[in-house]
Amino acid sequence: MALGLIIVGVNLILVNGAAFFLFLSRHNKITHIRNFREGVNLTLMMMGIGSLLAMVIGLIHFDVTIELTVQSLSLAFVVLWVYLKTKFKDPEVDQTMLL
Repeated sequence: MALGLIIVGVNLILVNGAAFFLFLSRHNKITHIRNFREGVNLTLMMMGIGSLLAMVIGLIHFDVTIELTVQSLSLAFVVLWVYLKTKFKDPEVDQTMLL
């Protein structure tokens, strides 16, 4: 029970922290993230690969610290990768709507 609460707590802090930093970019013209909900949604989507990778590692060798480390590091690398590919911009958003 305690282990489950620790994992849930760490994931809540990780998701909300990353979403908050994405939300802070709302005043910047380079990104199209406009509210906290979009930041949370984007963070959860980017966490998917790391969560699956951590699950596979956990099935092979169960160690919570390794699983949380893999999940956190993969989220950081995926955020960097998504930023380099998209600059957090939605190509379907009309530029006149943002002004």
